[in-house]
Amino acid sequence: MPPPGQPGRGLEVGSRRCTTLTGSPPVSMSPPSPLPGLEALAVRAQEALSGIQADREAFLRFLAARPEGHGQAVDLYLAFACAQADPWALGELERRLESVVGAAITHLRPDRVFVEEVHQRLRQKLLLSREGRPPKLLEYAGKGPLVQWLRAVALREALNLLAQQRAGAPLESGTVLPELAAPGPDPELTLLKHRYAPEFKAALEAALRGLPARERNFLRLFFLESLTVEQIARMDGTHKSTVSRRMASARERVLTGMRRQLQERLALSVSELDSLVGQLRSQLDVSLAHALE
Repeated sequence: MPPPGQPGRGLEVGSRRCTTLTGSPPVSMSPPSPLPGLEALAVRAQEALSGIQADREAFLRFLAARPEGHGQAVDLYLAFACAQADPWALGELERRLESVVGAAITHLRPDRVFVEEVHQRLRQKLLLSREGRPPKLLEYAGKGPLVQWLRAVALREALNLLAQQRAGAPLESGTVLPELAAPGPDPELTLLKHRYAPEFKAALEAALRGLPARERNFLRLFFLESLTVEQIARMDGTHKSTVSRRMASARERVLTGMRRQLQERLALSVSELDSLVGQLRSQLDVSLAHALE
């Protein structure tokens, strides 16, 4: 007990304790501060992309909301700054798109006009809000490198564009692009494909299951992850020519497997089957990209 005449320190503490237990906790009017460890990530990102002028506190909150992306803080900083319309960040994003788009989609159609159309659609989708939804670039959560994410988005946009063209739907830009094959598909074969769509899907899936796991993985890395043949070869510890040969062999095995499956499932003449397989060959990459999803 304190000496007489001196304030009771225990009483003061006890009073505070009583207030804490019986009263409501104080309400803070300011947003909670991000974790201290994020400061170092933000500093590193700002040093790596020193041309960007963005609000650090806002970026810290952006980073705190994406804990799975802390390993890609630099790429998240670029995405954040682009969403803020920072001129330097927008220029850097454009440079990355220039290096990614062509490499990701030219195997679908090696056509300059097609690549430019996909590029333009990507710019709009990545940076503009639509129907109340935020720009698609803000969907990047940093689970992997930004360039890999951009490749996947470019490939999906290219596949959507090809599907839109085949369906005869108008393009967003109003540009009319050439068809995959100059003479166009045989109307009777197109009707066959629509009529037996489940059989085609089942035949493709069965043909893919019949591939060795290694070759199936090569196709998945190429079409879904948008990795180049050189990158796949480095991951596999082989030469790029080996990967290229195995992927070409896998395509042929898929076509052979589909032909066998369709021959068993459908009562088609040899000429109809040959024509159908020829059409499937011209659209195989698109079919594989969808089937491997």
